[in-house]
Amino acid sequence: MTSWTEHLENPVLIKELRSRMRGAKPYWIMLGYIGILVLIFWISYGSWRTNTEATASNMGKFGETLFASLTITQLILCFMLAPALTSGAITIEREQRTFDLLLITLLRPGEIFVGKLLSALSYLALLLVSSLPLMALSFLFGGVSPMDLAISFLVILCSGLFFGIVGLGASCMFPRTAAATAVAYGATLLIAGATVFADVILPKFYFLNFLKK
Repeated sequence: MTSWTEHLENPVLIKELRSRMRGAKPYWIMLGYIGILVLIFWISYGSWRTNTEATASNMGKFGETLFASLTITQLILCFMLAPALTSGAITIEREQRTFDLLLITLLRPGEIFVGKLLSALSYLALLLVSSLPLMALSFLFGGVSPMDLAISFLVILCSGLFFGIVGLGASCMFPRTAAATAVAYGATLLIAGATVFADVILPKFYFLNFLKK
């Protein structure tokens, strides 16, 4: 059975981690990620200051609202980024004609898959860590506990893991990056839409039918 230590010593993971942060693109993505969260914060804070009296009770409610807004925003960004980070993982190897070289190494296919996936997930984790100061601002207003923050980060990471697997699966199935990316985003939208439908729309539909009886 492969241990977590062996996963972290995966040559594919080490190579991907070294190459992922080269150039300006990863840092521009991080800047845009934080910029969107800052924008959400200022919009929420400006609206609250304009329309609400700054009492202790209202500050606690705003802290909860701000935390929920930032968490939902990060989930949406995760839906957008996770497939993009993984949908080209295998297809780029094919397009650069290096995939056959990977296959003749001592690495098993599962180790290649895990290395590519953990590389993408580590970048998502880095984005989450960079958002920690903004998320921590919710504590200043009250209504949010450290456990809430830990749970929200865990949910976002698990979502990133799931949609990263979707993107990586598409990358394994299709020979071209464009096709794999399109399928990965299509599957992501379908799954996210089905989740919203099952959680929000479907209960209201059953409630309306119950009222009609």
